[in-house]
Amino acid sequence: MICQSVSQSVSQSVSQSVIFILTGWIILVSFFLFSKENNSWPDYRAIIPIIATLLILAPIKDTLFTNNIIAQKIGLASYSIYLWHWPVYVGCILFGLDNLYQLCFAVILSILLGFLSYYFFERPNFIGRLSIVKQLLLMILLIISVDKFLQLVSNEKIRFPIENESVSMEKYFEYSTEKGRKCLDNAELCLFGMDNEKPSFILLGDSHAGSIVSGLEKIAFDKKKSFLLFASHGCAIIKGIKSDDKNYEKCLRLNEKINEIISSNPNIKVVILNRYNEYLLGHNEKDDFIVSPLYVNKKPDVNNSELVNLVRSELAQGFLTTTCRLSENNSVYWVKPIPEMGVNVPNELIRAKFYHNSDISIRVSKKDYLDRNSKILQLQEESEKNCKVKLIDPTTMLCDDDWCYSSDKDNILYKDDDHLNPWGAAKIAPLFEELFN
Repeated sequence: MICQSVSQSVSQSVSQSVIFILTGWIILVSFFLFSKENNSWPDYRAIIPIIATLLILAPIKDTLFTNNIIAQKIGLASYSIYLWHWPVYVGCILFGLDNLYQLCFAVILSILLGFLSYYFFERPNFIGRLSIVKQLLLMILLIISVDKFLQLVSNEKIRFPIENESVSMEKYFEYSTEKGRKCLDNAELCLFGMDNEKPSFILLGDSHAGSIVSGLEKIAFDKKKSFLLFASHGCAIIKGIKSDDKNYEKCLRLNEKINEIISSNPNIKVVILNRYNEYLLGHNEKDDFIVSPLYVNKKPDVNNSELVNLVRSELAQGFLTTTCRLSENNSVYWVKPIPEMGVNVPNELIRAKFYHNSDISIRVSKKDYLDRNSKILQLQEESEKNCKVKLIDPTTMLCDDDWCYSSDKDNILYKDDDHLNPWGAAKIAPLFEELFN
C-alpha cells in the first residue's frame, strides 16, 4: 500500500525508476554487509531495510529488475518462500549446517519449496482443475506420506539408540552440587566440608567458581577440612562494581560484603575465579553477543563500541586493583581462566552421534586460549609480580602444549560451553589441595 501510494504520487520516468531501484539495492546490500551481529535487534535501524525495500518496489513502470519472468514468479511466491524458509532454517541449526555452500543450498531449497507450495497447492485453480477422484487420491497420498514419515522417525532402531545416548550423556549436564547451586542462586555465604572445622579459604566469583565446588568439597571431606563459597551468577569480583540492572543487585551486595566477611575470618586464604572474558570481551559462543551490564564508572551501551571498550578497560583495571587490595592482608590465589569451548559440549556430542553417527573431539587450540585471554593473563602476571598474588593454572590439567580438551579418555569435563561439570571439577581439584594444608 505504501509503495502504491508513493508510486502514484510521484511521476517517474524509466530512468528515475531505475535510480530508485538501484539506490534501494545499494542500501539493502550495504546494510547487510556492514551490520554487526552484536547490534541489538530489532531497533531503530530496522527502518533502513524497510526504506530500501520501499525504493525497490515503489516504481510501477516496468524495468529490467521487475519486467522479467524470474522476478515476477518469485514475487508471486514470495510469502510462501518466506514461510518455508523457517523449517529450512531450523533444519540448518539442528544439523549444524552453517558453511557458505550449505547456506546457499538452504536458500535455494527454501525457494523451491515455496514455489512447489504456491504453484501446486496454494492456488485454488490448481486443485480446482483436478477431478474429485484425483483430489481424493492426492489427499490419500499425502496422508500415507505423513504416516510413513512418522513411522520412520519413531522406528525402534532409530528411537531407542537416541534415547539411550541421551540418558548416558545426561549426567554430564550436572552442575556443581545441589547446595552449591542454591548458594550461587541466592548469593549466600556457604560452608562446604566439615561443619565443625574452621574454613581453610573462601572462594569468590561467579558461576565458574560455583562449578568447581564439587571437586573441592571431596578434598575437604577427605582431609576433614572446610571452605567457604561466596559467589553469584555473572558477578565480577570488583570493589565498587555498579549496575542499573536489578538482576545484579545480589552481585553488588556480594562485592560490598567481601571485606566484612574476610575480616570476620582472620588470615583466611582468598581464592578468586571468574569467567573474566564475560566482562572484558563478551561470550565466544556463536550468535551470543552479551555485553555485561556491570561497570565501574562509565555505563555500557551495546550500540556504542567505543564506550563498551572503555567500560571493559575500567573493569579490567578493577579486577587488578581489587585483587591487589585483598592481598594486602590475606594470601590471595587468583585462578587463571577456564578454557571456553565455544559450543555446548554435551549437546554437540549428542548431535554428532545422532545425525552423523560419529564421535567428535571438541577442543580449542592453546594458542586461541592464550590469545583470547591475553588481557586477563597479563593482569594476573602483574598481580603476581607486584602484589605477591599466587596464580592457579587449570590449563595444566585441561590442556597440553597444543590443545585444551573438553573431555579426557574417560569422561566429558564440561556441562556446556564454559562451565566444568563434576568430572571437570574433579580433574582440576588437585590444584587446590595445598589450600587445605
